[in-house]
Amino acid sequence: MARLLSERLSSSTKALTTSAHSTRSYPHSARRPHGSEQIQAAHVGGGAPGAPIGSFSLPPGVTVQEFLALRARYHAAIDRVLPTYAAQSAPGPEVVAAAHQIKDLTPRVLETPLLPFYRAVGADFFAWIDQTAQP
Repeated sequence: MARLLSERLSSSTKALTTSAHSTRSYPHSARRPHGSEQIQAAHVGGGAPGAPIGSFSLPPGVTVQEFLALRARYHAAIDRVLPTYAAQSAPGPEVVAAAHQIKDLTPRVLETPLLPFYRAVGADFFAWIDQTAQP
């Protein structure tokens, strides 16, 4: 399930990076900037058409094996929270712990230049994670 979410977010962000003037429809449940029905690349820092949005490398001091293990933990945590998020039910302790993991691991395992795109496309999900992971 985590891979499906990641693939859906990745395919959405690829469309966003093609042009600073291009638009992409939000998923039905996502928040829309300024009440619009579409997201524009400029809303999330998109630049000129065809311009690179940044680069991604492993965090300092992290091996490929360690990074892959972190990414597996991230996907497992997403798998734990998605049923509760989708059902809009109250999170139990295991889901709260998984939300904390997602909040901690997101900047460490997702591509830094794409984080604004992930957050724009998955605005409701990340807002729910932030709220669920509050102390």
